[in-house]
Parts: sequence; structure tokens; C-alpha cells
Amino acid sequence: MSCDNKFGVELIIHNESTQTIDSLRVSTSDKMSTIKLTDIKKGQEKKDFLDMSETVQADGHYTMELNTKRATKTKNIGYYTNGIPLDERIDIFVTDDSIKYTTKISKY
Repeated sequence: MSCDNKFGVELIIHNESTQTIDSLRVSTSDKMSTIKLTDIKKGQEKKDFLDMSETVQADGHYTMELNTKRATKTKNIGYYTNGIPLDERIDIFVTDDSIKYTTKISKY
């Protein structure tokens, strides 16, 4: 479905804020799959692949937890069904006052 025939979704974090993101964790709602990116400087972009091969065969969403020196923010993003991601890629855009995301729908 995406990177190297792994089963999951690619996540790209765009730090458009004026501060460094200490850490950003994204996990499936069943907590079976998690990635953590650290030290994302302002203006920087980082990406990782959330391998969902161990995710429970149920409907769910992704939970994102963002930590900076100023605050911790949690947001539910995206959706998957029967443990299968609907999206090939999720771009997360972090600004000083908001967190937005866009998706690239899987071709499968």
C-alpha cells in the first residue's frame, strides 16, 4: 500500500510554527501502532511510516500528541476501516495557533 510494500500510512510533519516541536507522537486508536518524531525545528519537515500490520481489524482514527515547551496538544486525525488505512499519506501542518492535516487517498 505504500513504502516498501509495508502496510500502513506515511506521515509528513510540517513545522510552520515559530518554535521547535519537542516531540510528536501519532498512534492508531487501538494503540497497536505508534511513531514518535522528535526535535522538529521551525520550518522543518520530517516524515515517518506508521506500520499498521499489527493494528486490530476494526474501525478507528489516528491520535496525534504534540509537545512543545509551551503546551501539549492532542488531536484525532484521519480514519481507517477494518484496520486498513484509507489514505496513502497524511500531511500534518503545525502552526502557532492550529494543527491541520491533508490526506492523499490510497489508490487501492
